[in-house]
Amino acid sequence: MTKTKLMTINRVVVRTVALIFFMMSDAHARDGQPLVGHTAGITYVDSSSDGTRIVSGSRDGTARIWSLERAESLAVLRQETPVTHVRFLDKDRVLVVSEDPTRKVYYKIRTTKRPLGPASRIVVWDVLRDEFQPVQSLGEVGQITHCIVAPDGKQFAVRMIVDGPSGSNELVCVETATDQLHFRRPFRGGIHAGSFKPGPLPPMIGFTHTGNSILSVEAERQQDVLVMLNAMTGVVEAELKSGGAIGRIDTSSDSPLIAASVDTSQTGITAVRVWNTQTKQPVVGTPPLFGTVAMLGFYDPSRVGFLLRRDPIRDGPLDNNLFSGFALFDLPAQRLLPMALDETTAIGRGRGPQVGYDAAVSLAARRVAVGFHLHDAVHLFSIDNVPPITLKFSGVQQSYCSHLGFSPSGRYLIAACNPADAHSLGPEDWETKLLTVWDLGDSSNASDSPTTTANGQP
Repeated sequence: MTKTKLMTINRVVVRTVALIFFMMSDAHARDGQPLVGHTAGITYVDSSSDGTRIVSGSRDGTARIWSLERAESLAVLRQETPVTHVRFLDKDRVLVVSEDPTRKVYYKIRTTKRPLGPASRIVVWDVLRDEFQPVQSLGEVGQITHCIVAPDGKQFAVRMIVDGPSGSNELVCVETATDQLHFRRPFRGGIHAGSFKPGPLPPMIGFTHTGNSILSVEAERQQDVLVMLNAMTGVVEAELKSGGAIGRIDTSSDSPLIAASVDTSQTGITAVRVWNTQTKQPVVGTPPLFGTVAMLGFYDPSRVGFLLRRDPIRDGPLDNNLFSGFALFDLPAQRLLPMALDETTAIGRGRGPQVGYDAAVSLAARRVAVGFHLHDAVHLFSIDNVPPITLKFSGVQQSYCSHLGFSPSGRYLIAACNPADAHSLGPEDWETKLLTVWDLGDSSNASDSPTTTANGQP
């Protein structure tokens, strides 16, 4: 038997075994367990580093800690106003951002002063003591648009809009244990276009894997730049030129790499580019991509994954050289590995309501999950290219998946599904249908390294 035939047989055997194991998890996957408690839309979800808990924020004014194994609420913090961000500092402490109805943020266009919306307030919630403390070092807080926590949980940073021309922006970094202000500095750029859209904004700031530096997207006349700042002092260490408009970024959790999606031509032509924050030099980039990158994340130091959404009116129909769906980019080989989501997988060709809104990958479980805008399901794929499984949000239609993420081992899939028209559902629907967890079963070779989603969650 020739070597070629042996390799072909081996590939068939591997894919057959993968199909068997993947379909064995079908029974677990189809029956999602609702996490009952919230009475309004989910705004943010984050997972603990050990993968046993998640925290969710909601427009009902509460933040809730959940057990993934028991699918039940463990603790509740009531803020009375909508909660916009929640991030674990450690297993028992959570950073909670909510709206402050007593103050508004204004921006100026020429001589006209217009309200942008309510300012924010930020607290540290001690879950074990069931108490919270305001973060005093921030002083007067504007409208917080982004919130990140260092890998060791010892410091956090926020981007916020404050009163000023066209919406002035500030970046602030704080020591969590002492509530000591590291720095507060303005940065270049006006109000982000995504500020007026539902769901969390695309990631625009991130800590490096050591926690010693912060990357922030800032605007120049002709292009966006990635400004690298010392996390203790705010001193600029480098400016990485992007060559276009940056849509979102992600920093590797175990290497000095950072990736960004860059619109290089303002006509729908995008590229994913990678830099090394130690050498402060570009590493590699994808070929031109036709569409918008809706999710971006590192899954190991050598691969970047992203979800590409295509507008068939602007970008033209699909053909053999274009794809709409999820892809892994192999950095050493500079090779693109697309997993096209077209009519061959019964998912839709990226037109109308069936457009990928969020995605997550677990390399430990070799699975990909993709959520869709104005759709009532999440689709679960295997990296081994076996047929997808459809995970339904029973009773919810015309919705958008505002969060999607795996637990570190890949056993649990968590999804927040917000109705497009909140008034179409009663309180009982809000309470039971918006936050869902699926137990996908144990996976072989599961690791404890965290996975990444479009919003920097779990």
